[in-house]
Amino acid sequence: MIILYIIFGSLLFTCAYFFVKYIINNSASSNITTTTFVPLTTQNINTTSAIKPITTQNINTTSTIKPITTQNINTTIKPITTTSQPKARKIFFQAGKGGQPTLVYNIWQAPGGAGGILINNQGPVSESGVSYTYPTGGPGGIGYGSGGGASDFCPNNYTCGGGGSGSPGFVYLVQDDILFTNDTLYTIQSNFLLYTFILMGGGACGTHSSPNTREYPRGGSCGQIIIKQIKGNFKGTQFDIKIGKGGIMKNIPTAEGFERWLSFSGENTTVSFILNGNKNDYIAYGAEPPNNKENILSQYTPLAVGGYYNSSDEISTPGGVIPETVIENMNSVNPNPTN
Repeated sequence: MIILYIIFGSLLFTCAYFFVKYIINNSASSNITTTTFVPLTTQNINTTSAIKPITTQNINTTSTIKPITTQNINTTIKPITTTSQPKARKIFFQAGKGGQPTLVYNIWQAPGGAGGILINNQGPVSESGVSYTYPTGGPGGIGYGSGGGASDFCPNNYTCGGGGSGSPGFVYLVQDDILFTNDTLYTIQSNFLLYTFILMGGGACGTHSSPNTREYPRGGSCGQIIIKQIKGNFKGTQFDIKIGKGGIMKNIPTAEGFERWLSFSGENTTVSFILNGNKNDYIAYGAEPPNNKENILSQYTPLAVGGYYNSSDEISTPGGVIPETVIENMNSVNPNPTN
C-alpha cells in the first residue's frame, strides 16, 4: 500500500513539474515582440523638402548700400588760415543823448551839449555850463566825445560864466574786440589779414554869450568819428594809442588884472604805428568850440552839434545826436571805412 502511495506521488509530482514548465515557456514566448525594419532605399528620401538650396539666384545683387567712391569724398575743404573776419563782438555802440536846454530868468535858455557815444550802454556825462546867477547853465551831452553845456548869461566880457567841459574820446579795435579809453601801448596778438580801428576825438566845451556882439551861448559839439583799416598780418606790431580829452574853458588872467574865460578845443585821438620803416598816424580830431573868436575853421563837420539859443523866439535847441546810420556801421562785423 505504501509502495502504491510512493508511485502515485512520484507520478503526480512528474505531472506537476511538466505542467509548470509548460506554463513558463508559453508565458516567455508571449512577451517577445518582433519589429520589422524596412530597408533604407532612395525611395524613402524626401526630395521635395521646403528648404530650398542656396543658389546664385538667391543672392541679392541689387543692394541699396552704395559703395564709397571718390564722388563722396569732400575735396573742397579750405585750409585754416588767417582771415579778415573778426571774432564775435561783445562791445556795441549806442547814440548818447544831447543836453536839454535849461530855462533861466523865465525867458532865457542855456543850451546843452551834443550827445556822444555810449558803449554797452555806458559812458561819461559832459559837464554843465556855469551860470552867472543860477546854480547851473546848460547840461552837457552824454557819452564818449560828447560836448559840454553852455553858460546862461554874460553881463560883460570879464564876468561871464564858463561853458562846461567836453568828454574824452576812445579807440576800438574790431578784430580783437578791445576798447581803449586811456593812453596805452598795445601789441597785436591775433592773426588777421585786415585790422579795423574806430577812433573818436574829444568833445568841445560849451561857450558863453558876448554882450558886445550878441553872440549867444552854444553847447559843445561831439568829437570826430573815423574808421580806418590796415591790411596785412600785424601780429606782434605795437600801436601807440592816445585818447583825446574833452575841450575846456579856462579862466585866464588878463593884463588889465581881470580874468576872462577862454575856450580850448577837444584834443585829437591818435593811433600811431610803424609800417615798412615809416611812422603812420590815424587821427580823429577833437571838436572846436563854437563862436571861436579866432575864427579857426573846424577840421571836420560834426556828426552832432551843440544846442544853441535862438534870439528870435528866445528858445534854445537841445544838443544834437549822432545819426543811427553811423551807429549801425560802427556795430557792423566789418565796418565801412571813412575818409
